[in-house]
Amino acid sequence: MAHIYTIGEIVYDLIFKENQPVSGTAGGAMLNTSVTLARLGLPVSFISETGRDKIGEIVLTFLQQNQISIRLIRQEKNCKTALALAFLDQTSNAQYDFYKQYPESDFIIPSPKFSPGDFFLFGSFFALTPRYIPILRILTSGARKAGSIVFYDPNFRKAHLDELERLKPVIMENIRSADIIRGSDEDFRCIFGKGDPEEVWNVIDDPGKVLIYTANQRGVTLITERLRKSYPVHNITPVSTIGAGDNFNAGIIYSLFHNRISHKEILQMDIKVWDDIINYGINFGTLACLTMENYLTKQEVDNFSTQ
Repeated sequence: MAHIYTIGEIVYDLIFKENQPVSGTAGGAMLNTSVTLARLGLPVSFISETGRDKIGEIVLTFLQQNQISIRLIRQEKNCKTALALAFLDQTSNAQYDFYKQYPESDFIIPSPKFSPGDFFLFGSFFALTPRYIPILRILTSGARKAGSIVFYDPNFRKAHLDELERLKPVIMENIRSADIIRGSDEDFRCIFGKGDPEEVWNVIDDPGKVLIYTANQRGVTLITERLRKSYPVHNITPVSTIGAGDNFNAGIIYSLFHNRISHKEILQMDIKVWDDIINYGINFGTLACLTMENYLTKQEVDNFSTQ
C-alpha cells in the first residue's frame, strides 16, 4: 500500500494574542500537514527528532493519538524539544520567536523503503539546516529512484534573509530534488526577489516540475510546462493563519493520494484534474484559518468525510 513520509521539525507552539497566551499545541510545518492527512485516514510516517522531556512526550503521544507512525522519530537525552512562540497581529498573521537546542550527536535514521505511489514531503528551515541536509539528500534520492512523488515547500521567511547567500544553493538543490514545489509569494520574494509566478517559473527553469504559487487573498497559480491557471480563494476573516500553507499542502497531497496519481502522471494530467486538486488545497487552507489549531479539527474532518 502506498504511504506518505514527511520530515520536519517538532516544536510546541505557544500562541499569543494581544500579548496573552491563548493556545498551546504541537507544531512544525510538516507535522501540521501530517496531522491533517492522518486525521483523514491516510497512512503517514513522520521523520524527526525530539527531546526526551515532558514536551517531547506530549507531542509523541499526540502524534500516536492521531494515528501517525513515530517509528522514525528519534528521542535525544541531551536536547530540549523546541518551543515556538507565535504572536498574532491584528490580521491574525504570526511573528515567531524560537527556542531550540540541537543534540550533539548526528541525526541518523534508517531510510524508508520508498515505493511507486509513495509521497515524500519536506521543506521549511529544517531542510536548510546543516544537521539535516545529509539525511535529506539520502531520502530525496531514494524517493526519486523509487518513483515516489517528492513535494517541497521552502517556507522561507524574512527572518532568515541575512543568511540567504549561504542558503540559496541549498534551496535550489531542494527544488531540483522535487517534483512539486509549493511556495508562497512571500517565500519567492525573499528567495528570488521576484513576486510574479511566471518570473519564479523562469528561475526554476525545469519542464519536469510543477509549481504551485500561493498569494494569500490574491489566489493560487498553477504552472507546468503545458499548463497555466489561476484560482481565486475564499474571502474569510481568519482566526489564525498558522498552518494555512501546511494544510494547503495537505489538501494537494490528499487529492493526489486519494486519486492514486503516480509520479509519471503528474505532468500529463488534464487541467480539470488539477482544478479538483487545487480546490482541495484551497479548501483545506481556508478551514485551517478558521481555528486556533494548526491542522483540520476532528469536527472538520468528520464533516468532510460525510460530504
